[in-house]
Amino acid sequence: MHHVLNLDVNDVKYTVKEAKWEERENAESEWSEISSTITAGEFCPHDPDNNWEHRWVGRIVIDDEEDYYNSNILQEDSN
Repeated sequence: MHHVLNLDVNDVKYTVKEAKWEERENAESEWSEISSTITAGEFCPHDPDNNWEHRWVGRIVIDDEEDYYNSNILQEDSN
């Protein structure tokens, strides 16, 4: 993996401070972090072994403004 530190994309700088994946069984469940995916300074890959809902969560700096972001909810087909 490569660290994302002041990555310049179209004159916008990005830095990943922390990233991880979270999962939940269904929309009524609470999100829980997947501790094996927690990284600092890089995007973390994840290959789910269940058909629960998953999302990527990160603390990102975009042009000196730090905030938390998350991906859309992803779910493997149960077929």
